[in-house]
Amino acid sequence: MKLSRYAPQLALCMAVAAPFMASCASAQDLAKYGDQNMSKGPMEGNPIIPGLFADPSLAKFGDTYYLYCTTDGFGWNAGRWVVWKSKDFVHWSFSGESFPEINGQKNWAPGKPIFHLGRYWFPFTWMDNNYLAVGDKPEGPFHFANDRKQLTPSIDAELLKDDDGTVYLISGNVKPVIHRMKPDMSGVDGPPIATLDYNKGYVEGAFLLKRNGMYYAGAANLGYAEYRNIYAMSRSIAGPYTYPTDNIILEPIPSDNLWGTGHGQVLNIDGKDNWVMIYLRSRMGEKVDPFQGSGNVYRQIAAERFSFNNDGTIKPFKPTRSGIGLLAASTDTATNLAFGKTATASSSLPLYGAEKAVDGGFGTRWIVADTSQIVPTAEKEAGLWKWTTTRPADGWANPTYDDSGWTQGKSGFGTPDTPGAIVGTRWDTGDIWLRREFMLTEEDLKQDLRLRVHHDNEAEVYLNGIGAATLDNFDDQYQTIPMSEAARTGLKMGKNLIVVHCHQAGGGQYVDAGIVRSGAAWWKIDLGQTQQVARTEISFNYPTEITPYVLEWSTDDKTWQPYADHSDDALYESPKVDRKAVSARYFRVTFPQSVRSNIPAGLWEFKAFDK
Repeated sequence: MKLSRYAPQLALCMAVAAPFMASCASAQDLAKYGDQNMSKGPMEGNPIIPGLFADPSLAKFGDTYYLYCTTDGFGWNAGRWVVWKSKDFVHWSFSGESFPEINGQKNWAPGKPIFHLGRYWFPFTWMDNNYLAVGDKPEGPFHFANDRKQLTPSIDAELLKDDDGTVYLISGNVKPVIHRMKPDMSGVDGPPIATLDYNKGYVEGAFLLKRNGMYYAGAANLGYAEYRNIYAMSRSIAGPYTYPTDNIILEPIPSDNLWGTGHGQVLNIDGKDNWVMIYLRSRMGEKVDPFQGSGNVYRQIAAERFSFNNDGTIKPFKPTRSGIGLLAASTDTATNLAFGKTATASSSLPLYGAEKAVDGGFGTRWIVADTSQIVPTAEKEAGLWKWTTTRPADGWANPTYDDSGWTQGKSGFGTPDTPGAIVGTRWDTGDIWLRREFMLTEEDLKQDLRLRVHHDNEAEVYLNGIGAATLDNFDDQYQTIPMSEAARTGLKMGKNLIVVHCHQAGGGQYVDAGIVRSGAAWWKIDLGQTQQVARTEISFNYPTEITPYVLEWSTDDKTWQPYADHSDDALYESPKVDRKAVSARYFRVTFPQSVRSNIPAGLWEFKAFDK
């Protein structure tokens, strides 16, 4: 399920706020949903992987489990796709991209692959319609099948290969439909053979399974905090389908702060009637990621066992924090020396402290608190600007220009219905010009200074009369971007000037600008005593993105030695594994930039092993 990011921000819950996003959640959301970055016990098994992911599918080929999912956390356009692999269902990893040609596009919900005609096939949603992907290996790389021919004009789909080799497709929302696929997989074979009407409100994320001659058509129901999974059943793939009275098989537990337990999919793990459901759960009310507005809920992947009643109906089951655990012999029996030890950081968002990265679970994380706004945007505090909507005379960007006739107002400037806007002064005309003086210290000038801008539509930014950035189109959120070298060179100790012009071309409108430091950040752990360490594993905040870092070790927290240097890393993989035998008490992860490509530095988990 993809949830709209076009919603106004809620009030901040803390006085401290990161320039890349308001910290944690509003007081109302905390009261309603609870702390979404909190574990209730050590080494929780759910979520099963680090990072923000949704719409999962699970397959097993040979002795390996393969996990496919939407890469969440990037708003409407999903992040790069990867395939997670595990032999034991606890130790998951990926290496490389699985479907490069759809990166950064409007895509989600990869269905469970089937092996058919000597290849691996799965449906997925791209640009609001379903298409078919194909690859030679279960981990990819995959590409569009059938020359990008549309599969069905709807969202969310899954394949089922029946006992006789016939392949069926279930797809769509509201009332999902089932098609027979053509033998060569070139498309659906005629009109739908069945239509599902669960009569429980909105549905999506449909899936199929077959057990003991019975077909089950499952789906995700409702959405957001109430997201849940339901099903129907039939002795024929073509129906008619019946809808058991108790057909809600998995739903949230508000008392345990477990929300939005929807978009599931199932797998018989061994052919012996042992079943697993993989599903998403929502981090309701959280506000710490780049594209996250109040309505854009980000998700993680969890799993549970389930079973059937004697009459073939599915026994309802509950989401848990413990999860499933091992489904095979553990592939890693080494001791995690970092678990539960003392961790510190250069800074931390409220509720996202350094200790969250050593609690043994993937439901919590540390996130840096970058409070280094030199010229604050409205994200942190409304600033006073001179402004006019009347075209000024030439030279309006220069420090010597007389703006005494301009109006004074608080940032940001625009209309409140604009995505991501924090309006301090209403602006609803075609153009606006803004001027603001600010001070820089000698220490400020030594820092890596960046612009922090939200613009809708086109905008231009000047510093001391020198062009700093020309911004086309529009953004629906604040972005940290570089300034021109000339403008950076023109900054000076003492008084400086920032000037902005924004043009409205239609739809929403908003503009705000500031300057931030983009300095280094660090996270450190004390193992309690000097001991032998053979390797480390790090799960970064956004595991599908490149995170440059340097890892060091020390025995006294004063003299540091290099352990691994990933400053120029270019490999998409998680976890990041570094191997070197040392006797160490301390490890320190240093990020060259606390915010990179608008993503804050952070860790889901840091592990150190004795072998």
